[in-house]
Amino acid sequence: MRRKWWIIGLVLLLIAGGIIGWWVALRPKGSSQSTAETVPVRRGNLVVTVSSVGTVKAKAQVNLAFQTSGKVAEILVEEGEFVREGQPLARLDTKTLELQVAQAEANLAVAQAQLNKLLKGKTKAQIEAARAALRSAQAAYEAAKIDAANRDKQIRLAEINVEKARIALEQAQAQYDKVGWRPEAASLPQAQQLHQATLDYEAAKLNYELTVAKYTDAALYSAAAQLAQAKAQLEELENYPTEEDLAIAKAQVRQAEIALEQARLNLENATLKAPFDGIVADISIVKGGTAGPSTPAVTLVDLSSLEIEAQLVELDVGKVKEGQEVEISFDALPDRTYRGKVTMVGKVGQTVQGVVNYPVTVTIEDPDERIKVGMTANLNILVGRAENVLLVPVRAIQSRGGRQIVMVKRGENFTPVPVKVGMSNNVMAEIVEGDIKEGDLVLVSLPQQLPSSRPFMFGGGTFRPPVR
Repeated sequence: MRRKWWIIGLVLLLIAGGIIGWWVALRPKGSSQSTAETVPVRRGNLVVTVSSVGTVKAKAQVNLAFQTSGKVAEILVEEGEFVREGQPLARLDTKTLELQVAQAEANLAVAQAQLNKLLKGKTKAQIEAARAALRSAQAAYEAAKIDAANRDKQIRLAEINVEKARIALEQAQAQYDKVGWRPEAASLPQAQQLHQATLDYEAAKLNYELTVAKYTDAALYSAAAQLAQAKAQLEELENYPTEEDLAIAKAQVRQAEIALEQARLNLENATLKAPFDGIVADISIVKGGTAGPSTPAVTLVDLSSLEIEAQLVELDVGKVKEGQEVEISFDALPDRTYRGKVTMVGKVGQTVQGVVNYPVTVTIEDPDERIKVGMTANLNILVGRAENVLLVPVRAIQSRGGRQIVMVKRGENFTPVPVKVGMSNNVMAEIVEGDIKEGDLVLVSLPQQLPSSRPFMFGGGTFRPPVR
């Protein structure tokens, strides 16, 4: 019997404990609310950053090659050596190039001498000789003109003689015809007169032909041509040099100058020089070997300015702009952080495993010799800063009906207050609008004693715990 009553008492005790627990859980006031985690609204500064990881690169790294081909005569530096801008690094054999320079210098001297000769013009003696030749040609031409004027008279005289001989021949023929029938006619005087008249006629015709041939226009034309030539030669000497002659001579000088410049440039390019201060990272040539424009000779790295190449996801890249400050740290150098600045934000992204990444370049503003090319760097890019603003924990901000709210403690209850959030980071958020002030307590977590699956009353509104 005692055991039975002991069991009944234990059951009643458990029922009473359950009723008491149920009442404690549902009461609107009491100790359960006191266990809710709250944080006071404070005023302060907010820094918003975007984080990424990148690799240290040299700002400038070039593979230097000779601009002309040849045999490597000297290598003047060693790998790892620091060199200054303009310092010779290697040199090709220059014997052939030096000869080319000498030949170009000689060609220029010849072209310049020809130009100088033109600029001096002709001597006084040459001009006087040309004038004398012109006078002689003029005289010959005048004589030819006189001969041409007498030509018609001489030809007419020859024509008259031919006509006289013809008439005499006809007369002699008529006299001979009167006695020609006689047997002794051949021995008669009439026959001799006819023979003589025939010879005189033939002689007159030949003289006419010779006279016509003698007095052709060829002599006059030849004299005129010689006169024109003499005039042209004198005019050329008096106007020497012409603008065309000078232009040609000057162009020849310029061509020779360009050829000399090219030869000297080839000779200069036989020495490979550093384009900037840097470290010799690699030497790809050997003494006695051949090198040329297609053969990398020396790799030079500029370590005076180091950069970090990183990738940002598309959700973050829109916040990053050129000129923003960056805090840089290295796992290999844990005792110091460095300052940097964003110098390039890529415009074209690359998709890697479904994620779009954009390249970003950060320049290290205070590098030291401990930073090595290829190191991994941790970047915190300052994308926003707000000073003296109202701040609440990000955990205190909730969404309800498309609005953002904060549960603010009013007396013993929590009241939902609509707010407008400005900048935020992973911890704190800026409140730019809302019925909230510095010192207000905001809810950041539910009482641990309350089940998270059912609504509870806080002040004048119903708060439903978010699903964690």
